[in-house]
Amino acid sequence: MDSGAVGSLVADYPLQLFAPGDERIMKTAGYLADHSMFGGGFFQNMIHSGINAYLTIHLAQVRLRAGDPEGAWSLMDAVANLASPTGQWPEAIHPRTGGSCMGDGQHIWAAAEWLMMIRNCFVREETASLVIGSGVKPSWWSAGRATFGPTLTPWGPVSITIEPAANGDAAVTIDGRWRTDPPSRDFRIPGCSPVFIEHPDHIHRFTFRKLP
Repeated sequence: MDSGAVGSLVADYPLQLFAPGDERIMKTAGYLADHSMFGGGFFQNMIHSGINAYLTIHLAQVRLRAGDPEGAWSLMDAVANLASPTGQWPEAIHPRTGGSCMGDGQHIWAAAEWLMMIRNCFVREETASLVIGSGVKPSWWSAGRATFGPTLTPWGPVSITIEPAANGDAAVTIDGRWRTDPPSRDFRIPGCSPVFIEHPDHIHRFTFRKLP
């Protein structure tokens, strides 16, 4: 095994050929976490040598899909700290200087992966369902609101808003322009109970109890 094993993770994200948290996928991700990291980011020590923002986010997507938002946030924070003053990342980042050491100076793949990561924190597809809010940090919405969208899904465009409600609860609003019947929705708001109260006057608004 070496850092090239990161390529095997495409079977989990984005292809979803394995169930979330599959033991084989998580062992591969665990090996990479133990042997191929530097400064909190994934370090590719062959070919694209350096810290790779886009592959670090790839590992974060695997953690998010496995139900480990804290693990995903740690990797996201590492990538955010490596961003240039213009909010970009080189293809490979020098571990000593923090600047570019290989490939594109502003790597569009890295930028696209960052956007997909933020999008999937708010809403992502899993088989025939939409997973809502599984990677949204409580700090993103507890002092105001966190909104993403509209973003395209197989069922139509959707926007997600999470904002504080009474007693520290989370109020979630889904604005979907569904082509047919609404898809199944799997709510996974970190720090909140999976049991929600549906507002009878607004079919797309839900309140989730804050966990003690």
